[in-house]
Amino acid sequence: MLVRSYRAAFVLLFTALLVLTTVAVAFNAYRRAAEVSLGLSADIIDQMSEKVAGRAVAIFEAAYVDLEINALVVAARGLAGEPEPVFRLFWKQLELEPHLLSIFAADPAGGFLLVRDRPQLVTRLIDRSGERPREQVIYRDRDYAPIAHIEGGGLFDPRDDGWYQGALAARGAVTWSPVYRIASVERPGITAAKTVYGADARPVLVLGVDIALDGLSEFLSDHPVAKGAVAMIVDERDRLVAYPYQLKLKDRTRDAPDEHMPSVSDLADPALVHAYQTLAAAGKNLDTATGAAPHGFEITHTGGVRYIARMHPFPSQWTQGWKLFVVVPEASLLAKARRLLSESAVISLIILVVAVSLVSLLALRLFEPLRKLVRNTERVKQMRFAEVEPVRSRFVEIQAMDAAISGMRQSLETLERYVPAVVARGLMASGAGPSLGAEVVGLTLFCGGMAEFGRLCRAVPPERIAAILTGQLDQFTRILMRQRGTVDDYLGESIMAFWGAPAPVDDGPERACLAVLQCLQAEADLAREDAKGPAGLARNLFAVHAGSCIVGNIGSQRHLSYSAIGDNVDLTWRLKQLNRLYGTRAIVTGPVQREVADTFWFRRLDLLPIHDGTEHLELFELQGERSRALPVEDELFARSYEEGLEALLAGDWGGAEQAFAALLAERPDDRSLHLMRRRCAARSIPPCLAGADMDQIADLAGAA
Repeated sequence: MLVRSYRAAFVLLFTALLVLTTVAVAFNAYRRAAEVSLGLSADIIDQMSEKVAGRAVAIFEAAYVDLEINALVVAARGLAGEPEPVFRLFWKQLELEPHLLSIFAADPAGGFLLVRDRPQLVTRLIDRSGERPREQVIYRDRDYAPIAHIEGGGLFDPRDDGWYQGALAARGAVTWSPVYRIASVERPGITAAKTVYGADARPVLVLGVDIALDGLSEFLSDHPVAKGAVAMIVDERDRLVAYPYQLKLKDRTRDAPDEHMPSVSDLADPALVHAYQTLAAAGKNLDTATGAAPHGFEITHTGGVRYIARMHPFPSQWTQGWKLFVVVPEASLLAKARRLLSESAVISLIILVVAVSLVSLLALRLFEPLRKLVRNTERVKQMRFAEVEPVRSRFVEIQAMDAAISGMRQSLETLERYVPAVVARGLMASGAGPSLGAEVVGLTLFCGGMAEFGRLCRAVPPERIAAILTGQLDQFTRILMRQRGTVDDYLGESIMAFWGAPAPVDDGPERACLAVLQCLQAEADLAREDAKGPAGLARNLFAVHAGSCIVGNIGSQRHLSYSAIGDNVDLTWRLKQLNRLYGTRAIVTGPVQREVADTFWFRRLDLLPIHDGTEHLELFELQGERSRALPVEDELFARSYEEGLEALLAGDWGGAEQAFAALLAERPDDRSLHLMRRRCAARSIPPCLAGADMDQIADLAGAA
């Protein structure tokens, strides 16, 4: 690659800005095309409106034709005489027109003939020519064969019904009833009726047809305008004449009558209700003067989605105030426009692909190394040196930056060997240089080291001592760092650490006790690996204490050390030595034990007088985690020991001596039991340490 400077690279990246400009221009062209598509959407909706209106008109025309045929055929013979030919005529008409529910006829005398197709094919005859009205209802199968006969009293009088009265008032014209719910099928429908007059201009027959509007709902369900579009027919009272079956309605109220017709407001979809109300408010519903569809439409927003709403009138000669209401998601209408724009943009994209590919390759070569450099810088700042990766690049500037970061990593790795990592991170995070200064902080203190280091030095060669000591301290340091401890210093064979500074730690006592147990396990693992090592001489003793200390950068202006000092630090180191007096491996003081008593097993060891006997410090032996069961014999031993200790501290010398004597019979080599026996014999509550300073305590521990 010939480009080796940022200047040339940025020139090429500027070319990418030109590509983005081209894309912006293309997007603007798409936006304008989308506006045109929305303008054409009204025509698409109008086409659907004409189809639905044509479907409805076909239904009404078929009913109208049947009425005219029946006016010629039935009126010529009247209802008197044999009704079977009239029944068969009506039956055939129902077979040919599935949307017709029933056909019927009535005369001024109250005679009545009816053929109903749903829910069961039925013929009905009411004859009032005799002294008594006669009614006959016959249930038939689909082949017109009789199934059951029922005789009635002829209580129904068609002359009282609205369709009969309305037809008489129309003076021979076909009347169309408002939409109502037909009880027999629980579906919306209308009734068409016509009066036939005789030569004397008197009515001789009134014919009627019940029209079920299921077919309109099925047509609306099967012929959507677009994906997600909804079309429905609404009457002049905003009631739903027909609508797709997939639409959901709100729960019907209990007191709603059976003939209740749902309205637009009963729709469960708020987008449809809002669109209808918007159209009504905008006055863009219908042009009733001309019966023509308006050219405007409304765009509504519901739930963050844009909808296009449109209404179309029905022919006024069949219905009064009916209209087709259509709602289409804007995205559905724009889908085709988007496809067309995508196809038209292919040529432009092919031209742009070459430029974009070249700029992308350049960006990859330029910015990927920069991203890696930033990541490496963060890792160095966090002192995660093992995760730093070399950055390969042909740019000379990036090569120089990678070399500088590598040198900084090596320098900080060297620094980490002398300064605790947490301190170094704090210094880098603060941005301030190191300076003398300290503060009093409550710390949890840890001290661990070999119990028989002097004997080990006399037993093995120096190089072997160094290997053993290095192996143990390395393992202990790793454990302390995993537990977020700050390693203070290495005192010969011992290691000091603390929790609570420089960063506060809420669970320092728990972490310190866990570190002790893990160090004991690491010691055992190292002993198993080194089968030829000095058996027993590499055992370590530990102490955990908590108290206020002076902690900070301590030393001279030329050399600083982040460390903790004070009486509690000295006490922790001497408590580690005190393990030899009691024959224990890990001593924990009362302030620590009280914090973690529910997490670890402890044995109360003693009550240690400090500060010239004016104060006392409880000592405990750390035995393990409570997540693991303590061996029964150890639990019983600890309980019996503590009972003996309580008796001793209370001055019950005989009871204490008896308790410790019994325990010595079980564990004759236990140093703590021998110590307690000597105290009982001396009749002394303090462990012959009262009034002794810490140096004397250390001397006694060494003598033990």
